[in-house]
Amino acid sequence: MKRSFDGRSTAEMCASFQSAFADELQRLTVPPDDRRLVDSKTFLEAQLVKLRDLTTALRDASDAQKHATAMASAAQAKFAASSDGEDVAKKPRAAIAGALKQQDEVFRESPAFHYDLLLAAAERELDETEAMQ
Repeated sequence: MKRSFDGRSTAEMCASFQSAFADELQRLTVPPDDRRLVDSKTFLEAQLVKLRDLTTALRDASDAQKHATAMASAAQAKFAASSDGEDVAKKPRAAIAGALKQQDEVFRESPAFHYDLLLAAAERELDETEAMQ
């Protein structure tokens, strides 16, 4: 039965649906004038441009922040190497190296900071706006 149903042409399926929903189709009214939607369409078109720009900027910021985090991590490692063997109590460089190490550990958890979350939210809003349009 499924094969016979799937094997029908589009015209046959259309005729079948028209006969099945004849009562509902007769009761349908002509859609109202869509002038009220013009403002929404205009807003959505402008919003799409803004959201595309925003996602590009956030993606760039995220990438730049990831790069900056990697560079800071490399600098921290070099700073730590330069202060190897120093006593923390007597040498301030060792204390700074310890603080930089803690900072590096925090940055590793989220190298792009909050930009990844903002980017994800902006991309979702962009997808939803495109769907509404």
